[in-house]
Order: sequence, then structure tokens, then C-alpha cells
Amino acid sequence: MLLELLERIEDPRSYHGREYRLHHILYFTILAILHKAKTYADVHRFIEVHFETLKKIFKLKWRRVPDESALRRIIIATPPEEIERVFREDTGSP
Repeated sequence: MLLELLERIEDPRSYHGREYRLHHILYFTILAILHKAKTYADVHRFIEVHFETLKKIFKLKWRRVPDESALRRIIIATPPEEIERVFREDTGSP
């Protein structure tokens, strides 16, 4: 369900810069935070440790784990208002 919500967030990146799907990056970041990640390096490490499992479960075609700077750019580029909009629509809040 959470992944489906995250899929509805509009990706602000250009089409050519989308090797990593936004909803996967956000979802894996949330999972990493639940595992005590506090930095982009922690998120990167979480994805790296679980990379093969994540690839299999989510049928990812990733060749490698996005580096810390790529994770940071993707997350920072995502407007918080867009994330809030999707969650509000789901809960029926104004």
C-alpha cells in the first residue's frame, strides 16, 4: 500500500535522469529510516546490504546501488508538497 502511494508522487526529474524510480528510492529510504538510518550514507548502506533481496522482490533492473549523492539529489528534488498531496488524497484530508 505504501509503495502504491509513493508511485503516485510525480517525479520532478527529466525522463533521461530516471535510472532509479522515485517510488523505489523513497520506499527504500523509509525502510532504511525504520532501521535507524540517519544519513544518506546510512540509506546507501542499507540498500547496499539488502541489494540482491530488493532487486529480487521489486524486480529491479538496477546494475548497482545509487551512490549517496544520487540518493540525496533524488530526495531533495522531490517537492515535500507533492508527497503531502498524495498522502492527504489517500486519507481524505483537505
